[in-house]
Amino acid sequence: MKFLHIAIIALFVIQCMKAQSVSEHIHIDQFGYLPNSPKVAVLSNPQQGFNNAESYSPGNTLEVRKSSDHQAIFNGTPASWNDGQTHNQSGDQGWWFDFSSLSTPGDYYIFDPVNNLKSYDFKIEENVYSEVLKAAGHMFYYNRCNTPKVQPYAESNWTDGSSFDGPLQDTNCRYVYDSLNAALEKDLSGGWFDAGDYNKYVTFANSAVHDLLSAFEENPDAFGDDWNIPESSMVFPTSLMN
Repeated sequence: MKFLHIAIIALFVIQCMKAQSVSEHIHIDQFGYLPNSPKVAVLSNPQQGFNNAESYSPGNTLEVRKSSDHQAIFNGTPASWNDGQTHNQSGDQGWWFDFSSLSTPGDYYIFDPVNNLKSYDFKIEENVYSEVLKAAGHMFYYNRCNTPKVQPYAESNWTDGSSFDGPLQDTNCRYVYDSLNAALEKDLSGGWFDAGDYNKYVTFANSAVHDLLSAFEENPDAFGDDWNIPESSMVFPTSLMN
């Protein structure tokens, strides 16, 4: 009897998973939500633009369901944006679905039972931004100039050797207005590449360095020593930490 009960539950879960389709018009925070933070899903109905042939009108009641067993643990009514007017920039009609009162950590999705549509899964966790911060910080390693990117610090499909350190490149740069004068050569290796090009700008690096240092100063505990970069687990002199 117990086995039959488990089998029935399993079949129900499988049927729920088969029946539901992911909607591109139920937008959640892909990074997730902190337990006590505001939590709002945005619903869109295209009116103008590349996807104006699509349409979505949410039901009067939406649910938040657990990803594990598809149990509905919260429901509410979406609120129309600006009395149903079309938003000028997006070209969409919109709704907000506020589920801020749900604070229990776990994996969830938004479900529209009338249209049988769901959002992508999302998390509610106390440390939901930890991996996001690591990934953002790791970008600075991948973007280092004149530095080989090797395993285990780089994923296997993103490894490469050092670059721009040949003759008359970054280690011995010439003055642009006196390029034949070797006495003016400077070692300008290191730093970060700019955006999608290989230039390095002090003016643009200023804001990035300032933001990183300010973030560390305000919340040092968020910056752990487990970011998988070559400097991880290094011991720094106390004088540099004060």
